[in-house]
Amino acid sequence: MFCPKCGTISNDQAIFCQKCGANLQTAVKEAGSQQAAATSTGSKESTPIQPYEDKRRAINIHLIGKREIGAKDVSRVKQAVMECLAHHMKTGEFVPISFGIGEFDDDPRALFDIPQVRAWAKALMAECHFILALVDARTMKWLLPCIAEIEIIARKPDSTTWRIRPSSEHEFKSRVLEAREVVFREIAKSEKEYERLCAEHTDRYNSVWSA
Repeated sequence: MFCPKCGTISNDQAIFCQKCGANLQTAVKEAGSQQAAATSTGSKESTPIQPYEDKRRAINIHLIGKREIGAKDVSRVKQAVMECLAHHMKTGEFVPISFGIGEFDDDPRALFDIPQVRAWAKALMAECHFILALVDARTMKWLLPCIAEIEIIARKPDSTTWRIRPSSEHEFKSRVLEAREVVFREIAKSEKEYERLCAEHTDRYNSVWSA
């Protein structure tokens, strides 16, 4: 079971989260109610999480607006993470999460050059440390340089080439692999499934890392 408040993995029989102390049964119900309200009412500043469409193998798409960025509000993404993990544990099907940043189209800077976006991304990483194990390559492409220490190799009018700082590269990769092992060990029902999930994640991760 994943705590909807902080994302920490807990025993299925646990009543309270071992990290934040939240009552797991109450927190799960509250998270479900909040998500239902967000989906029905929407927001002027961000797009609600789209329903999970299992038959079409759809990816959850979530746009984060300036209001949430400024408040470092990661609650809707955390809720999407909990829903997708629960779906996988119920059906055995894993579909990566995809979400992006909206309302910055008029800003010429790359997302990782915008301090507010970097601060939001790091807040997300702190609240949901295994997020890089669950997102698709498109999301990882913009999210990874927002949370890692990077250096710019080249800038062009339509693109920026970057890399992880060599001094922090090993530590960052280790954190990603450790988080991946924790979450995939939790949701995989067999060693074969675990290995498949890891292989799929490696393909997504390497496509961004080597880009």
